[in-house]
Order: sequence, then C-alpha cells, then structure tokens
Amino acid sequence: MTQPMLNRKKMLSGWDDSRQFRYRAAHPDMSVVLNFLLDASPSMRGQPEIDLRQSFNMYLEWLKSHSSPMSMAAVRCFSSYLDPYSAVPMSQLAPLDKRTYDPSGGDGTALYRAIGETCSDIATGRGSGQQVLVVFTDGLDNISNAYGWTLEKTRDVLRGLLRTQGWLAVFLGAFPRALETGYRLGFSEGNCLMLSSDQIPEAFRRLTQATERYLAAGPGQRKLLAQTGVF
Repeated sequence: MTQPMLNRKKMLSGWDDSRQFRYRAAHPDMSVVLNFLLDASPSMRGQPEIDLRQSFNMYLEWLKSHSSPMSMAAVRCFSSYLDPYSAVPMSQLAPLDKRTYDPSGGDGTALYRAIGETCSDIATGRGSGQQVLVVFTDGLDNISNAYGWTLEKTRDVLRGLLRTQGWLAVFLGAFPRALETGYRLGFSEGNCLMLSSDQIPEAFRRLTQATERYLAAGPGQRKLLAQTGVF
C-alpha cells in the first residue's frame, strides 16, 4: 500500500462517528458492511470451537488492516437462539472469545432463521452500503420452523436481495451436504465452500483470499464476482 493511501486511511479512521456516517452516505463504494453468521450450536464444542475462534480472529485482524476504514461489520452467533444485529465500524469489532462465542448454549441449529432474519434486518434499514453476508455452519437446520422460517422462505428473501441489491453472499459449510444446502438456500455455486470440521482454518484462509479479491475489485467487477463466485 502506498504512503498516500496509508495517510488517507489514518485520516479517515480518526474521524468521529457523525463525520464517518456522512462520508459513508456520500461514498457508498467505501462503505462495505460485512455480516457474519456463525453457528454456535452444541456440535461446535471442543476443537471446532477453538478452531473457529482462532481462525475468525486471524481473518478479522487481516480485515482491519486491508479494508477501508469506512467499513462496518456485524457478528451474529446462532443456535436455537440468534444474537441481536449490531453493525459497528470494523475497527471496533472485538475478536471472538469464550464469552462472545460459546456453543454450550442453545439446543439446535436455526440456520434458516439466522439467514432470513439477518437479511430482513439489513433490508429494513439496520444496515447500509455494500452488503456482504458470510455464513458458517457445521450442520443442517433442525429448528427454524419453530420461528416461522423454512428453507423456501429464507431462499426467497435472500435471492430477492441478491438480485436487487447486488449482495455478495458466501456459504461455508462443515458437513457433507453443505454445497447442496447452500445452493438450495440461494447462494451461487462459486460462493459455496464445503469442508470438514477439521478444516476450519483452511476455510478461513480461502475466505481471506476471496475477500481480498472482492475488496480489490471495482463496483462492476464486484457485482460480477457476487454473481459468479469468489472461490
């Protein structure tokens, strides 16, 4: 990165919240919002839990040094519960720890609900700018119907936003039917990655490479990558 760019990033990151908000509104190309949905169901206990925390935190550290200081981020963990939606400046997003990522609570995987409600929250005004949705799960949904969410309903909501808003939606699945599940939910084939539960670090290395490709692209190329895939 050149010295002028470093100086510009330092200047922008030093602005107060109101000035950053005005800048984001005037420069939407600088306002990427990365939304992370992380499966915290009981099946993630043990080594997968440790791998996810460490891998995500390394990815977050990379993001903070490579994304625009105007970037925002939100992390929602889900099981049978779903954390509240809250997007903050990227620089303020804290690494995961045992308190913020704890798969000991909950009793199921409400995947459809997590995706559907997050899409709805963003679409109804809780987020602005270029939206990126990254989902990590280690299993199939088994409880979302209790909250009124089905695969079909979730797919319709997600596909509508992908088509009209040009979102980038990425699906990381650590289970055998992950690719099929991602496709059926509306994620494009090139944005779905299947792995095993002992390959979580590799998945986030590939996500880092994909994110770097997306952030370096211009608006037109970003739209193409969102449609055809970043992997």
